[in-house]
Amino acid sequence: MKDPQALYEHFGDIDFLIGDRWELRKPMPGTQGEFPARLRDTPGAREAFSAAWIHRVLAKKRNFDHADLEWATAAMSASQASGGVADSMPDVHKVERVVEARVERDRISPKS
Repeated sequence: MKDPQALYEHFGDIDFLIGDRWELRKPMPGTQGEFPARLRDTPGAREAFSAAWIHRVLAKKRNFDHADLEWATAAMSASQASGGVADSMPDVHKVERVVEARVERDRISPKS
């Protein structure tokens, strides 16, 4: 899009915007360099995040919280762990194992 500024008036209507670093950096004036990211941008990662997050939002009747975003991030991480392009969304048990490992890691070495 040659004039992304035309979209700025609509940003107030957006609750969440999911995209890769390049897509999200494009319409934002003054953003230089890379966005910090802990996960690689692999095929299917954003889709796994979106599907997992929507699953949690709908299951909780839109009453989601930070734990649901962490769960969706774990789904994205679990999809990357399978290598290459995942055949489908990782099952719930695989996502739960990623969440449990993160909780255990944070318990052993808490963030400062």
